[in-house]
This record gives sequence, structure tokens and C-alpha cells, in this order.
Amino acid sequence: LPVLRDSPIAISDIARLLGSSRVAAGWMRNHPEFARLLMNPEELAVARTAGDLTADATEAMQSAAGDHDLQMAELRRFVRREQLRVAARDILGLASIIEIPEELTLIADAAVAAAVDGLAPEVPFAVIGLGRYGGLDLSYASDLDVIFVYEGATSDDARAANRTARGLLKEIGAQTAEGRAWEIDARLRPEGENGQLARSLEGYERYYAERGQLWERQSLLKRRFIAGDADLGRRFLRLADEWCYQPEFSEAEVDEIRTMKRRIEAERLGSGSKARDVKLGAGGLSDIEFTVQLMQLQHGFGRTSISDNRTLPALAGLSEHNLLDIGDRATLDVGYRFCQRFRNARYHLSGLSSDVFPDDEHEEHLLARRLGYPSTKDLEADYQEITEAVREVTDRLLYGEAS
Repeated sequence: LPVLRDSPIAISDIARLLGSSRVAAGWMRNHPEFARLLMNPEELAVARTAGDLTADATEAMQSAAGDHDLQMAELRRFVRREQLRVAARDILGLASIIEIPEELTLIADAAVAAAVDGLAPEVPFAVIGLGRYGGLDLSYASDLDVIFVYEGATSDDARAANRTARGLLKEIGAQTAEGRAWEIDARLRPEGENGQLARSLEGYERYYAERGQLWERQSLLKRRFIAGDADLGRRFLRLADEWCYQPEFSEAEVDEIRTMKRRIEAERLGSGSKARDVKLGAGGLSDIEFTVQLMQLQHGFGRTSISDNRTLPALAGLSEHNLLDIGDRATLDVGYRFCQRFRNARYHLSGLSSDVFPDDEHEEHLLARRLGYPSTKDLEADYQEITEAVREVTDRLLYGEAS
């Protein structure tokens, strides 16, 4: 590429990036012009702001005004370009394991905001993020968990809001020649797939008061306004906070959380599974998140540092209020960071969304090297030590078992 002719630094960085990430190699192969991202190391060293990303996403959509298919293609090119930028910062050691998911999340925010703006909602309409998306915790292959809220009282208002919601699912999730921007999932809404796609603020308030379930309270711990009408979004978050965080959390509710976690383990991994899975396996991300979320439900009322929708700040808040031993906090923190690094490295090497160790010995060797281990045995030993420590904390704090 002519752009690289006089830039040995860029050539070196590209070689390192392509040698470490099959995914990045695919993006560069499809869009060689993205090599310009690596031309300015000083610029690459700094994370982009939410405002700059949203402006770029909006500009990408507006550049193809009047051609819907081209607009979707331009939005996807924006997403891939910015994901490549984050991948470069990741692999070149320019961003921490905490910064990477936040930066990936802000790219999604920008794309969703630009898409909502382009759809021009006919009624006040807001997108709320849940799960890893709401918690500023996306990985490269995460889905976007969302729910939609609108303001209005008539059937016409409801139809208008649902048109916007369906349009957004297509704008972000539809498969095109440029791929899809993200998988976008709205099944965490009230009544799941059987419920209306968008619901009024009054409808949410009535549903949560009359029929809301504990798992829905737990899912709302990760609530975050993403795009649309900011005032409506703030009012929904206030409603969610009041419902999630109540003065009392009963032993029956604690037992329900425990039962839910055991059921997830049995259904997704199988009873007694020894799978080396950094998300659902013993001592993985699910153990950490369920432990933190149970403690948030128990102690988050009136304590904003505990009710933070991000996992690590919530851990810090629990520790600051002397509700979590400093050693247990460190164990969960180390486990969280290890699992995040593993997932990102696995995706770079395989191009697949996978949370388990590879079966192929060569693939596992590459994974170990990518994570900085001299051998697969060292990686496996660290995994076992970290996850066993996390599981011991989970057994005590989530399941109430004696140490």
C-alpha cells in the first residue's frame, strides 16, 4: 500500500496485528484502506470519545442519505473500522483489559444512536441497554441486549414506537454484504418474545409492580440509557432503580437467585460438568457476576457505589462499605480480568465467539502465547488456580456454604 511506503512503524504494527488476530486480518483484507488507522501511533494511543464516535457514525449514515442499503453498509464499515482500531490498541498493548470492553461498547452506542436518529421516531423513544452491553462490558463478539421504551397512551403511539424498534433491529442486526453490525437481542423485555417489542413507560411501571419477576430485577442491575430521548431514558432508569433496589431482600429471594444459578449451570453445562469454560464454568464470569449481583440486590438500596451497573466498580463499592473482604474482592477482580483477557484472545485467534479452551493442541499453544504464557501447562495451571479461588468465594458468598 502506498500509504505504508514511508512508515516502517505502521508496517511493523500491521504485521504484529495480523499475526495475532485472524479477525483483524479479515477486516484488513476486506478494507485495506483501514491501514491508515495505524499511521499515527500517538493518535492510536488515545481512546476515542463517545462524542467523536457518535459524530462519525452519524456522518457515515448521512453520507449515504437516500440509499438505505448503502446507509447500512456505511454504518457497518464504521463499526468494523473502529473495532479494528480497538483491536490494534488491544494487541499492541495500548489499552487495558478494562478499557477494551468500554471502547467496544461506545462503538455500539454510536452506531445505535446514529441508527435511531436516522429512523426519526414519531414518539419519544429510548433504547436501554442490559447485560454486558448495559454494563459497558462488550467483548468483540457480544450481542447487544436491549429493551425499548416510549411515551404515549394511544394505539397509534404504540404502533409508531414498535415501527422504530423493528427498524432498529434491522438497521443493526440485518445481514448485508458488509456483514451485520451486531446481533441485537430484545428478548429480556417483559414477557420475552411474547411481549410487545416496545412498551410505554407507564406500561413498564404497571408490569413491574404487578407481574415483574426477580430475574427481571436482576437483569435491570445492568440498565443503561443508550440512545433516543434522554429525558425518557432518565425516567425509565429512575423507575428501574426504585424497583431493583428495595430496603429488604428476603431469604426466599436469596434462595431464588441460588436456584436460578444452579439451573443455569445444569442446563448449559450439564450436571457435574468439568468443562473449561471461562464464562459458565466453575469460577468463571457467571460465578463472579451472580455473586456481585446478589450482593447488589441485598445491599444496594441507597448506596450508589454498590448499585453501579459495571462489575468491577460494584466490587469496589461493596468493599468500600465493608461488605466484601479485601481478599475476596481481589480474587474476584483477578478472575474477572483473566476471563476477559481469555475471551478476547480466543476471539482474535479463532474468529469465533467461544469461552472454552480449544480442543486442538496447536490452537491452545497459540492461545497460551497470545496471553503471555510460555506453555499451555502454565496457562492451564493459572486457569485452575484462579477459577478454584473464585469458586470458593462464590460457594461462600452466593451459595452460603461454609469455607
